[in-house]
Amino acid sequence: MNNCMGHHHDKYKFIMATCGSGATGATGPTGPMGPAGFPGAIGATGPTGPTGPTGATGPAAATISVASTTTADPGEEATVTNIGTDNDVELAFVIPAGATGPTGPTGPTGPTGTAATIEIGDVNTGEAGTDATVENVGSPTNAILNFTIPEGAVPTISIGSVETGEPGTPASATITPAGDNFVLNLTLPQGPTGPTGPGAAA
Repeated sequence: MNNCMGHHHDKYKFIMATCGSGATGATGPTGPMGPAGFPGAIGATGPTGPTGPTGATGPAAATISVASTTTADPGEEATVTNIGTDNDVELAFVIPAGATGPTGPTGPTGPTGTAATIEIGDVNTGEAGTDATVENVGSPTNAILNFTIPEGAVPTISIGSVETGEPGTPASATITPAGDNFVLNLTLPQGPTGPTGPGAAA
């Protein structure tokens, strides 16, 4: 039985037939790609992955120490020098001294101290030619001084020159040292001429 049904469309002037049991035709060519659809919703976050393996041990930590600190003159530049290595740092500092500041105010007067005393103790005569000595046998604030004074050599005085000065001039004397001794030099003025004696020729 033929179950075909015809349809008429006035606008396009064609007849479409629908039949019930005809053979399937060959697959037609693929049509053009349609427009892209809207993005879908973001999916849920996945589970955390397993912990990775431990990394290799890094290099040893560097050490820092202060080797020296030197004070430079005021006005010089401060310097820091590493005299060690990159891993074992040893720092040598040079730091200039600061400039002298202004004089501060005068401080308050201190309490009155105890007055020191000085007393002469023994005075002894030492051998000639030895050194004189002074010894404090007391304390710094109550001194007792013992003296030892060497005996001096006995000097001798000898007469050197004796000269006659002009009449009316003053007499003079000079002493010239000669080691431990002395030489006495004299200048004596001549006396005036005396009167003519009796019996002198006329």
